Amino acid sequence: MKNKYSIVRFIVLMIMNVLFIKTLDAYEINQVNNSIEEIKLRVELEICIGSDKENEDLYNPFSIDIDNDGNIYILDSGNSRILVFNSKGKYLYKFGKEGQGPGELSRKATKIKILEDGNIYVIDNQAHKIIVYDKSGKYINMGKTAQTYYDDIVLNSGSYYMSSIYLRDNYEPIHWSKKLGESERTFGKIIEPSIGIVSELNSKFEHPEALQNYFALAGYWSYLTINSKKEIFHSQRFPYRIMKYNTEGHLLKAFEDNVEYETQQKYSVFVDGNYGGINRAQKIPTYFTPKINKDDSIMIPYMSPEKDYMYIDKMDSNLNIINRNIIPLKKEEWEKGDIIRQGIIDNDNNIYLLVIYENKSPKILKYRIKY
Repeated sequence: MKNKYSIVRFIVLMIMNVLFIKTLDAYEINQVNNSIEEIKLRVELEICIGSDKENEDLYNPFSIDIDNDGNIYILDSGNSRILVFNSKGKYLYKFGKEGQGPGELSRKATKIKILEDGNIYVIDNQAHKIIVYDKSGKYINMGKTAQTYYDDIVLNSGSYYMSSIYLRDNYEPIHWSKKLGESERTFGKIIEPSIGIVSELNSKFEHPEALQNYFALAGYWSYLTINSKKEIFHSQRFPYRIMKYNTEGHLLKAFEDNVEYETQQKYSVFVDGNYGGINRAQKIPTYFTPKINKDDSIMIPYMSPEKDYMYIDKMDSNLNIINRNIIPLKKEEWEKGDIIRQGIIDNDNNIYLLVIYENKSPKILKYRIKY
């Protein structure tokens, strides 16, 4: 009888182990280990755009992108326009204007991106639309986005994938559609930027919808990129996660960065009479736009909480860390209230930062990496 019980117990344990392994396989997470190669680099400031000069008087710019020729596209949201500069920082042309008509922008457009068809896409969450221009700035068409706010967009073999972050139970952040702006199906999973914040919103407010949209309104909490295999990478800034999906929306791999800094933000929900809000309680690293190289390796740029170091993690296409590049920065160049809204790496491995200064006009800085 005892032997029979032992055999049954052994079989049950084996089944449990198999189920546990299958669960891990479904959401396999790669983490950085202490043996990772670290490479120290330095940068040299090459271009600074943003001054009192005509066409450099930026007002609340929200996003930038770089084309294959190194031209810089600036979504100057507060002025409802797109400015274009060449790789040397020389002004070329501008397009767009404020309004609600075809090709016109609100003052709070949040994202500019050049997609695989070579056209320029602008996500204007305020106006609930995504506008398409050609490289000369000529308006092509637009897609209405109903009541969803989007952070990012990619075009993958004729299909659009768009990402958003909402603090809702079981929210799926990636939206797929053949038609621009629409959402035919969703997939993926968000990680709470602060543990328990979704349930806290639900318990403290009868109608938590406005605060559930807290992150979605900003327009830069998540990024989408694609590689040559048409695999989709969705990354979340706070806490930092990068997930790899196939075109059907099946999760292939997940990566959680185990850096020396805390990446799980601590937010607190407060109630004040009939109103409420969300407070941020700490400084954490700022993660920027991932870059897919020609060999499908991935570059992940991010900045330390005190803005004294920039890092670039290089991964292979399976989200295994290859090396970590460390770039010291001059801490005295930054003030406490300065915000690095966006960071981009171009095809020549130059780094671009969109900086919103507390006491100066906003600027776009281009740094050349010195090996």
